[in-house]
Amino acid sequence: MIYKKILILLFCLLFIKGNTLYPNDKYSKWQTPSYFRGYNVLYEAPKTLQDFIDFKNYGGNFFQIQIDGFMDEDPPYAISQSDIDGTDLLVGFCGQAGYIT
Repeated sequence: MIYKKILILLFCLLFIKGNTLYPNDKYSKWQTPSYFRGYNVLYEAPKTLQDFIDFKNYGGNFFQIQIDGFMDEDPPYAISQSDIDGTDLLVGFCGQAGYIT
């Protein structure tokens, strides 16, 4: 029982001291202006132009637009115009928010 308490105490101390002993490199990259600060955009969740503008105002500078492809998943595997339109909409939001020059 005493060993369990010692291990828990040790773990807590390492967790608390972890921020000073092992700084979070991912967070420091967000503070440095030369690194990409991005977001993975899925077409499934509704997005607006204001979402893209807000992200830019908060310091974001990169969008990864995740598409499902432009073909239907079921036979006869026709072109899915709604997927093309959705991707075009997201790319248009990027352009209107100033990400594309």
